[in-house]
Formats: sequence, structure tokens, C-alpha cells
Amino acid sequence: YWEHTSFGGARFRSTMTGGDLLGFTLFAGLLTIITLGIAFPWVQARSMHFRCEKISVSSLEAFDDAQQEYKA
Repeated sequence: YWEHTSFGGARFRSTMTGGDLLGFTLFAGLLTIITLGIAFPWVQARSMHFRCEKISVSSLEAFDDAQQEYKA
């Protein structure tokens, strides 16, 4: 889905493969089961880190014009 996502002139790209995702999911599930759920917070944090590592942005200049407006 990331390959078809854009924000202004910025395009996103994902380098995640099915094998990467399968390996990570199996390891995370096994670790959660073996520790009876104690490792679940660590697995969640590691999952976010894994996904963020695999996503890149083609042009950061497109984010320079992005601003949030405060409406009272």
C-alpha cells in the first residue's frame, strides 16, 4: 500500500517483503507464547520499529509546506 501513497510531492516506498513479515510475525508470536505474554510490550515496540525501518520517503521537501492550523 505504501507504494501507492503520496503526500504532495513526496512518495513513500516500502522495502518489506513477505518473507520479512512472516519471519518477524512467527518470532514475535512464539516469543509472546513462550513468555506467557510478558514480552508483549517489547514485541509491540519492536513491531513498530520493524515497520518504520522498512518505510522511506522519496522527497522530504514536500513536508516543508505542511502546517497545522489551530482553530479555536
